Amino acid sequence: MGSATTPVVAILNSSGGAGYFYFGSLLGCILGVLSKEVAVTLPLVLLLFDIYFKKTSLPSWRTYAAYLPFILLIVSALVVRSFYEGGGIIPYLRRDIATQIFTMMPVLTAYLKLLFFPTGLSIAHYVELYHTPFAFPVIISALVLFLYVVNALYLYKRKEAEWRLLSFFMIWYLVTLLVIMIMPLNRIMQENRCYISGAVFAIFLGVAIGEIVYSRHRYKFAYGILAVLIVLYGVGTVYRNMVWKNGVTLWTDAMAKSPYEPFVYNNLSVAYKRGLGDYENAKEALYRGIRVSPGDWLLHYNLGVLYTMNGELDRALDAYDRAMMLNPKVAMPVNVEKGSVYLLKGEVEKGMALFQKAIQDKPDYAPAHYYMAKGLRELGRPEEAMKELDIALRYASTSYNRRLVERITRYKREGNMEKGMFPEDPGIPQ
Repeated sequence: MGSATTPVVAILNSSGGAGYFYFGSLLGCILGVLSKEVAVTLPLVLLLFDIYFKKTSLPSWRTYAAYLPFILLIVSALVVRSFYEGGGIIPYLRRDIATQIFTMMPVLTAYLKLLFFPTGLSIAHYVELYHTPFAFPVIISALVLFLYVVNALYLYKRKEAEWRLLSFFMIWYLVTLLVIMIMPLNRIMQENRCYISGAVFAIFLGVAIGEIVYSRHRYKFAYGILAVLIVLYGVGTVYRNMVWKNGVTLWTDAMAKSPYEPFVYNNLSVAYKRGLGDYENAKEALYRGIRVSPGDWLLHYNLGVLYTMNGELDRALDAYDRAMMLNPKVAMPVNVEKGSVYLLKGEVEKGMALFQKAIQDKPDYAPAHYYMAKGLRELGRPEEAMKELDIALRYASTSYNRRLVERITRYKREGNMEKGMFPEDPGIPQ
């Protein structure tokens, strides 16, 4: 956002070299659209700048014409999103627009609270869905946001530049979060989304301290406020660094603060498994998650992975079956994992049947070809196994499955396929 906004602001404030700045801004917009959803709000931010800081009463038609390429880029991005909705690239959207707006009102006020009173920070936040505007949190949040906008408009009318600047960034906060207001992302609240919109807090603090210093000439009081803030934020930063010490401490903290968020238990389990090699605590984390959210298919899937790694093969098959029952859309990749379990049990024909079915449904699914190669090798058909392995390597490379590429490469180098037979952590879209 910043890289795209800065050149356009330069155009609006200079007469020479505008073309270079303009195309630089377009490039920044393209890169932003390809990486961050917030980039779609760029035209609104530019219009906001015109309204607040242009000397003319209304922006000219030239200003509006300059917005058109940006708008076309944004529309193209939205068309692509609509085309891929529900696929692996774009998360499946689980909420209608009314539910999204009612739910996001408390989230917007929660972001404001975190900016001014950063307590309860966490990598994960559980958010309750609201389907009606008459829920108490929605009403309170709507009132807070209404007063927030009224104050922004009042400051806009002030003549002093500093208050007008604060008003600009108050509206900036809402505009830069507009994309998550109307686009129902699966992770409803994440603190990193305040990185850009959070500029409003810095501006507020600067204006407030500047008012104390320059208008009231209370220098010691202003310096005291700065000293207290530095100490408080310093202590808070040290504490959060301790929480981020490793995956287990990070997700244990998240579990304590958001106990109803299923993916917290999944990630805590992965942290125990990968970071510490502690399979028992990894399973215990998933058990706790299943008690809280028994209908979450990914918890059962991950439990199946752990059972497989621990040699509890019959339990693994049961866990995979429950995952497919809860989410039939993942039947194909989960069946491939079931087939790998049958290979470990020595029931090669059962496993081969599942791999063959997966290949028929999705010919470019690399793990199915990989396990098919393993099954062919078990049946004493090494030449066919090598051909299947080459196919798996090709599809793994085109789908950027780095771990599978490394496994196949290692096998080709060392000639020992057993080293690559443990199941992967889930690569199935949620």
